[in-house]
Amino acid sequence: MNNSLSSYIHSESIDELDERTLLALKEALADIVACTIAGRKTEAANIAKQFAVAQWGTGKSSIVLFPEKLTAPGAAFVNATMANELDLDDGHRLTKGHPGAVIFPAVLAAAEEIDASGKDFLTALLIGYETGIRAGMLAHQLRPEYHCTGSWGAIGAAAGVSRLLGLSQERTEHALGNAEYFGTYSPMMRCIEQPSMLKDGINWGCMTGVSAAYLAKLGYTGIPSLFQMGEAIELIQELGSHYRINELYYKPFACCRWAQPAIEAVKVMKASHGFTADQIEKIIIHTFTESAALSKEYPKTTEEAQYNLFSQQQPILFMVK
Repeated sequence: MNNSLSSYIHSESIDELDERTLLALKEALADIVACTIAGRKTEAANIAKQFAVAQWGTGKSSIVLFPEKLTAPGAAFVNATMANELDLDDGHRLTKGHPGAVIFPAVLAAAEEIDASGKDFLTALLIGYETGIRAGMLAHQLRPEYHCTGSWGAIGAAAGVSRLLGLSQERTEHALGNAEYFGTYSPMMRCIEQPSMLKDGINWGCMTGVSAAYLAKLGYTGIPSLFQMGEAIELIQELGSHYRINELYYKPFACCRWAQPAIEAVKVMKASHGFTADQIEKIIIHTFTESAALSKEYPKTTEEAQYNLFSQQQPILFMVK
């Protein structure tokens, strides 16, 4: 049991992980690396890379499978864009978001900058996931409006980077507060209805989390984070015993998760009952309010296709042929 989040960040060790959790950590890493590589040729990734090279300058941190090396915030920004761009990155249901795409690029960038060991990298990655997932759960509990991954993911990114930088518990608390304060507002439902490259605000949240930790390292003070609120007590007490990384899901299709249950249902039904298209009079899909808000316009871009009811209808029609 931990008395504070910063004490957990300071003391976590993968040497003591159970086999199930260690496997979950490795699976999460393999998946998010694959998503990052797959997203590297998208238009948004190209724009992000041009912007980061121009604005952040040369450093020691890699852009995955590109020759350029940038400062940690810049590399984190580009890699996070790539990781989230195809909408295949991992998710956690209680956060309504995608922790891996904001945690992995942050930890990778800082680890490269300080030449961290593989063990230290994996430890920081685990800390980022465990902190970020809980930050997302708390954020949805405390905030009435749906703010997506970039807003709470910055806190997880800051946690992982703080461990890598060897921050004291006091400065780690400031890093968490900085990340929350500077985190993106990310009003998700507007991007659901009118999709754009902003998506989940993941790239900016990732960059913010990295910057928050580096600022704290220099002595920049922050607010008490949401983990110092009463609602966080149970989530903090379970740290080190209940690993939320075991609760991740992985997407079978490259689109918003909200559009996918109906596709999976038709796939299962057809496998079980073997119906054909000429036996179907109509298909009625029952869903929740937020899912019904997905764009209904014919998609013209990658992002519009991902957040679109068209992404749900076309695969279903294809499967019932």
